[in-house]
Order: sequence, then C-alpha cells, then structure tokens
Amino acid sequence: MRKVNEKMVAKMIVLKKKGLHIYEISKRFNINDRTVNKYTKNFPHPNQIAVIKEIPDEAKKFSKEKSEILGYLCSEGCENNRTYTCNAYDNRRGKSYLVKKNAPKILFSNTEKILQKRFTFLMKEVYNYKLKPDKKGNFYIARAKVRKDLNNYGNFGSKIWSIPKKLFEPKYKKQAIHFIRAFCDGDATIERKQKEVRIDSTNHNALIELSKLINYIGIPNKCYKFTDRSRIIIKDIKNYLNLISFIHPKKSNDLKNLIYRL
Repeated sequence: MRKVNEKMVAKMIVLKKKGLHIYEISKRFNINDRTVNKYTKNFPHPNQIAVIKEIPDEAKKFSKEKSEILGYLCSEGCENNRTYTCNAYDNRRGKSYLVKKNAPKILFSNTEKILQKRFTFLMKEVYNYKLKPDKKGNFYIARAKVRKDLNNYGNFGSKIWSIPKKLFEPKYKKQAIHFIRAFCDGDATIERKQKEVRIDSTNHNALIELSKLINYIGIPNKCYKFTDRSRIIIKDIKNYLNLISFIHPKKSNDLKNLIYRL
C-alpha cells in the first residue's frame, strides 16, 4: 500500500468534491477506503443524502417531560433562523462557490448548571437527542423532526410564545404543573418584601393564558398589564411551593426561606 503524502491528499479532496465515490478514489491511489475517509472526512461528498432522524414513538405522546421542555422553551427559548455562508461545489461547472444556507434551530439559553443538566436529561429522555450547552449556556435544537414536533405545540420567543391548549384538558393536569414549573424556573422571581412570586413577560396575551392555567391547577393569582410588560403576582406562596415549587436551586431556597419566616 502506498504512503500518503500532502499532494495525494489534495488530489483526493478534489476528486471527492467532483463526486467520485470513495472506492473509486481508493483504486486510483492504491489505498483502502478507510484511508480515503480519514484524509477527506472534513469535505462532505456533494451527492451525499442527509439522513433525517425520526423521533422515537414515545416522543409523540404529550408526556410530563415534554410539557416541561415546552415550559423551558416558552420562558427562555426562541426560534433561530439565521443563515450561514459556506463553500458548495458545482458539478456542472467544476468549481466551488460561496452560497448562503438557512439553518433553522430552536435555541434554549440558561446559565444555571442545574437547569442545564435538567434540560439535557429531558431532551435525551423524550427525543433520545444528546445536547450540550456552549460556554454561554446556549442549547441549539437543530434536528428537523424534533423542531417540527415541538412547533406542533406553539412557537418560541419573548413575544410569540403560547400555552399549549392541551394543558387545559383535565387529563393533562400533571403536564400543566410541569409546564408551569419549567416556565417559572426561567422567568419567575421571588419578592421577599412583598412576599410573593412574580412572573413578567412582554407577551401580554400569553401571560393571561398562563395566569388562567395557574388558577386552573388551584393557585389564585392576578395578572396586571403595564406599559412595557405584564406581570402575574402569586400571593399564596405556600400553595405554590406545595403544587409547583422550583428546580432552580436559588429560587427554591429563597421561596422556602421566605415561607419559613412567615
């Protein structure tokens, strides 16, 4: 078998970009297919068909874990439809050109390590989708089937998020509790002086629906509209702790300490 040098690698890359199969390239250089793959792995074959992974059958159910994912995405998620520029090889002209491609993603962002671990667990549990946050705490959901399934329940973003209608059905009451808890892990605050839980949002219509959902599971609250935002205020913090609580460690401790002092 021949020893591979830089000149051979450059030729292999050119041939792969032109659309030659791996086994054809390996024959030309009298090397095996594995060696060709090793030196050209960063250059995808122009005729390669992308494999769209299906979601597990269990993921199609409206589970407590899925509703929790939706709660996190409604509070701190958004639709990320940015384009990126890359080199694409044109077989007809035998040249590479800079082209813009759309790479839609759903973004979830949180710097709290406990919530990052929880979100990672939920995505693996529901969709068998392994995700890792970047250094800024951003998770990017790129898999098309997963995004489509999540968008079946609504959109995500500070001004466009919405409550899944199924949460108001009696059989999904437990799912409603998981949704609210996840949402509040992201957007709720504990006010010590006023002895209340607050939830703020710029999406007034959606916050009204959230207020109704919180009331539906048995926690009285009020929703107020201000100039630049709206706010839910929950005074019955003992009931909130018993029915919903927090996974967020600081919010959980602050709420328990506040109740202890009452």
